[in-house]
Order: sequence, then C-alpha cells, then structure tokens
Amino acid sequence: MKEQSEMEKERLEKLEDVFLYNMGYENISNVCCETEQLLKEYKNIKVPESLNNWFVDFNKKQENKIKYEKLRTQIKHFGKQIAIFLVIITIIFSAVTVSVEAFRIRFFNMVIETTKQFTAVNHKESLNYEYINELPSNWDDFYGPIVIPEGYQLLRAFDVNNTKYIIFKDIYENELRFLQGNLSADYQLDSEDGKVMEVDINGNKGIIIEKDEVKIINWNDNNNSFYIQGNLGKSTLLEMAESVIKK
Repeated sequence: MKEQSEMEKERLEKLEDVFLYNMGYENISNVCCETEQLLKEYKNIKVPESLNNWFVDFNKKQENKIKYEKLRTQIKHFGKQIAIFLVIITIIFSAVTVSVEAFRIRFFNMVIETTKQFTAVNHKESLNYEYINELPSNWDDFYGPIVIPEGYQLLRAFDVNNTKYIIFKDIYENELRFLQGNLSADYQLDSEDGKVMEVDINGNKGIIIEKDEVKIINWNDNNNSFYIQGNLGKSTLLEMAESVIKK
C-alpha cells in the first residue's frame, strides 16, 4: 500500500472537518425547525391553575428551607458564645454565693464567740452569790435538814402560799431545794421517762424519782409534806431527808 503524502493527509483532514460541520449544521437546523413547530403547537396551551399553585408553594418551601438553614447556622454560631456567657454567669453567681455563705459563717462564728465570751463572763460574775447564814426570823413551826451535802451553802429562803422554800447552791451553780408544805401542797413531780421507787423516810412512806441526773424525794409525816430536789446521789439525798427535824 502506497504511503500517503503530507498533502494527501491534510486534504483528508479538511474533508473530514467539512463533513462534520455539515452534519452539525443540518442537525441544528432540524432542531430549530422542530422547536419552532412545537412553539407554534403549544403557544396557546393554558397552564392549569393548580400546577401554577404547586410551583408557588414549592418555591415558598424552598425559600423557607433556605431561611431555616441560615437561621440554624446563625444559632449554631452564636450558641457557643451564649454557652460561654452562661458558664461565666454561673461562675460569678457561684463565687457570690460562696462569698455570702463564707460571710454568713464568719458572722455566726462571731456571734457564737461573742455569746461564749458573754456566757463565760456572766458565769464568773454569777459565782459571787450573797449567801445567807440564817433562816428568816419570823419562821416558826418549820422543819429543816441537819445534814447538808458538802460544798452547798444556804442561798435564800422564802415562803409562798404556806410553803417554805430553802435553796442551797454550790460553786458550780448546782441547786439543791428543800420544800415544806401542808398535806394539801401540790408539788409538780415530773416522772415521765423517769424511774420511780418507794422509799422509807424515818418510818414514813415516800417516793424517789430518778430522771437523767436529777433526783426528787417526796414524803410526808401525816402533818407536813416534804420535797427535796437535786442532782446528787440517791444515798446523799436520802441521808439529807432522814436528817430533817423540826426547828
């Protein structure tokens, strides 16, 4: 086969280009003609209102979707800043709360310390009691104990509604009370949650009530009623009760 020359190759390429150009031109011409015919045919076709409304609704939905995406992006962007702001506010309020609580604790501690100090001073001052050496001179036909527990001194004595009160006290502010009244005297004996036992006081029946550290002895001799109260041992109070004689 004879090899083609350069001129022959160039000629064939030009013929190929012309052929393709003519094919494209004819194809475009056919498309244009068909399009013109279709435009003429569909020129007077009416579009249904429902279809028009569908496109309107579709466009609105698309617009709303775009707005929603923009809003979501903005919220996401500012959400981090808002979260940081809330964290800062929380830290500030926590610091204020802790400060107020610390101030409250310091205030209460100050009150407690002040109260303790006042109580201590008051306690020291209250130790300076004015003890008396004798019972009232106008008392007659009364009874009293001979045995007084060690450390107790006569503090005061008074008469209320025919009941005689004799109060003793020690340096630790522990009171010891002796009462003498008639048989109709009404003593308030608190025996709830306490231990109640019968005792014999010089042949007379009585009771002793033990509640916490306080003990109460109550008895009568068919003429008078007697009452002793103190936070001493049972044997000590019984010894005091058995020493009661008429003065």
